Amino acid sequence: MPSGLAPVSQLVVGGSQLALDSNGNLFRSDNQGKHWHQVHQQWEGKAIELLGIPALTAAPGSGQAPRSEADQEIYAAVLLRSTTSLHWVSVDRGKTWTRSTLDDVRRNDVKWSGD
Repeated sequence: MPSGLAPVSQLVVGGSQLALDSNGNLFRSDNQGKHWHQVHQQWEGKAIELLGIPALTAAPGSGQAPRSEADQEIYAAVLLRSTTSLHWVSVDRGKTWTRSTLDDVRRNDVKWSGD
């Protein structure tokens, strides 16, 4: 990643990769991590975790073997948790973020990211 820091949270969503570094910077790649672009901060507080929201329905597989365990899940959206204890949601593979109405959801209650 451009920051030189190892990712603390990462997801694959809709063919794009999202990675969060320890400074709270979010990066996005559309070419399997060859080039990363920093996503402009659109949330309050420091970003600390990414959570994938699985699609309610999934299309049959493309016939290609998954590249990693993260590729096996099809995510419809991504939640970003920040230090303000609020969640921010993206439905366009991490390009834009809005405040989520799911702020009462707690990480220990629902395992969305497949951990």
